[in-house]
Amino acid sequence: MSVYVQATIGPGRYLLEATGIIEVRQATDPDAAVCWQGEALPRVDLRTLFGADTAAAGCCILVRQASGAAAALFVDGVEGLVEIGRSEWSPLPPIGPLGQLIDAVSTIVAHERPMLRLRSEQALAASFGRDTAAGADRG
Repeated sequence: MSVYVQATIGPGRYLLEATGIIEVRQATDPDAAVCWQGEALPRVDLRTLFGADTAAAGCCILVRQASGAAAALFVDGVEGLVEIGRSEWSPLPPIGPLGQLIDAVSTIVAHERPMLRLRSEQALAASFGRDTAAGADRG
């Protein structure tokens, strides 16, 4: 079993592997710089990538990349933790322009919707290139 953080972006429910998450913060100003240990972090507003409304403040999820560096991901909200075993995932082929960010759908449903596994490293790479998001998520 692995533990995932359940995040919302628009009407969708996405899962981020919890082992890479440093901290979850309420975002009062999504345009303000995000700092961790005195250092400004690269940031990606996943709501923009997914075409969702960015008017609300939302949540900021600080993640540790494979390189060890931290980065900030913005989502609408965080609904808690969920445990999912390997057998509870169905792989997805890359679909559409964001297909490289989502690699599987959970057989577990939340709020009558499937949950998709979102790869934070790929989201950072899509926004900034491989230098910012060194390495790939491991699943």
